[in-house]
Amino acid sequence: MDKKNIKPIFEIAILYAVFLFFVYFVSKYAPYIAYYGFADPSNRSETYKSYAYLIMSISLCLILLLILCLCKLKLKNVIKFSKFNMRLIIKLLIFQYAFMFITAFISWNNLVSIFNAVKFWFEALQGKRIVMYQTLFKSQINIDLGVFFILYTIIVGPIVEELFFREIIYNKLKKILSIKFSVGITAVLYAFIHIKDFTINIDIVYLMFLGILLTYCYEKTESVWASISLHAIYNGFNTIIKCLKQDSAILLYLVIFTIAIIIMIIELIKHVKMRKTFNLVQSDSLSESEK
Repeated sequence: MDKKNIKPIFEIAILYAVFLFFVYFVSKYAPYIAYYGFADPSNRSETYKSYAYLIMSISLCLILLLILCLCKLKLKNVIKFSKFNMRLIIKLLIFQYAFMFITAFISWNNLVSIFNAVKFWFEALQGKRIVMYQTLFKSQINIDLGVFFILYTIIVGPIVEELFFREIIYNKLKKILSIKFSVGITAVLYAFIHIKDFTINIDIVYLMFLGILLTYCYEKTESVWASISLHAIYNGFNTIIKCLKQDSAILLYLVIFTIAIIIMIIELIKHVKMRKTFNLVQSDSLSESEK
């Protein structure tokens, strides 16, 4: 290893360790802080839990400011707004959910569930089943959909994580490694920090894929706001899916998976046409040079 690369690698490791420690500490103890600070002993209501998201949001902002100070960066310089292609974000989001469908649903254990879901919606289209709110959504949703949850999940979380992983970590890695290695390492670091209790499961696969797509989005658009938007939409859409019943969720995944296949076919046709055009132009130029 080049001695010049040891210092930046050490800096990246320190920054990641600091971020990981604070995120783990805050996510673990925020509910306790919310309980002791906002719970009403005379009331059995658990509304205090929503304040945990407020505590985590404030903590993430403070962590980011600390990281920026360590890197000697100014917030206004790393969060400059720039235009980006929204179609690319939608396309990447479709690919992410298509990949999640492949990794999470397509297995021998879930084939029966997929078949039953398709059968249910086929019968619903024929008028044999009535589709209502209760048919689509779970009767009990184990998610606090309050203002602080939305603030943390869709606004603060994506902004802080994208500034840290894409604007700081990825850019530092890119100075000492190739783009492919930088994308891969950033994806692994991103996935690892999202694993609950650091237990390895299937989640790490699609979290790594999401990390790759987020970094690709940042690299392609040269705008951190593009990856922030992709991250925020993904989190919001993921929250909606968690509220759906299994049959509804499977149908949604199937539709997205089908759209992803169509997009891939269209992109492949475009690529083949471009290659043919390129080969024709190249052959014409060669024939002219021979003359």
